[in-house]
Amino acid sequence: MPASKDVVEFPGQFGPGGSGNGPGDGDLLERVVRLEGAVNQLRETVATKADILESEMRTQKLITDAVKDVDQKHALLKTDILESGMRTQELITDAVKEVDQKHALLKTDILESEMRTQKLITDAIKDVDQKHALFYRWVIGTLLSVMAIGAYLFSRK
Repeated sequence: MPASKDVVEFPGQFGPGGSGNGPGDGDLLERVVRLEGAVNQLRETVATKADILESEMRTQKLITDAVKDVDQKHALLKTDILESGMRTQELITDAVKEVDQKHALLKTDILESEMRTQKLITDAIKDVDQKHALFYRWVIGTLLSVMAIGAYLFSRK
């Protein structure tokens, strides 16, 4: 039991008073027993109040420590969330860059494919034109040959 400034410490609880054989000792004995009971009850009350105050102080310390712990965990969680957000933003940025690069490569591939297709079309047109020219030359050559033969035969008559 903690000592208080206002309470005088006694070695222990009082026992029941002694029995006196003299006249008037009975009233005095009853008073002493009642006083001893009151003193013991006061000691228990003082101890209980001190225990309550000590318990309140411990509880307050536990609450304060718990609040600090929650604040620290909240700060760590907030930091973790911010770091996670930053990592996510970096991943998104990298993904966008990669998509842009692939898009640029794809666009280049499409342009190259269009150029190859255009060259193939141009070459095909030239080939067709050459074949048409050869055909027309053959037709014209054949017509000229037939006309020459006809002119030769006609002039013989």
